[in-house]
Amino acid sequence: MAWRRNKVRELLARGYHQDEIANTLHISQPSISRDIHYIQREKRKNSENYGQHLFEVYRNNLQGLDEMIKKLWTIADSPKTGSKEKIKAIVLIGEYYRERFDLIRHEPGLIEQMKRADRMKQFSS
Repeated sequence: MAWRRNKVRELLARGYHQDEIANTLHISQPSISRDIHYIQREKRKNSENYGQHLFEVYRNNLQGLDEMIKKLWTIADSPKTGSKEKIKAIVLIGEYYRERFDLIRHEPGLIEQMKRADRMKQFSS
């Protein structure tokens, strides 16, 4: 089933019509029609969830950077850490803080994209 839907998706992208896809794959036209309906429904569902997914990725990136910064501070503050390693840790801390700042700086745009996605959901419902 997944193979067939992938082939239908591929042939649709190439500009084939339902009857051409049915003839090419030797499958009935009603089956192709159902596959196309399923593909379109999945596409709508994916686009509706995109804003939420994007925000989750954003949040996970911030959390990951925070964890790395904590670990690097532990290394930098440890009396067992040599001076070269402390310098490397501090340099990385600075880089991660810059990356974190860049993410936060783009948060308003992300929120605006989520609002747009929510408005689009209202129209498609």
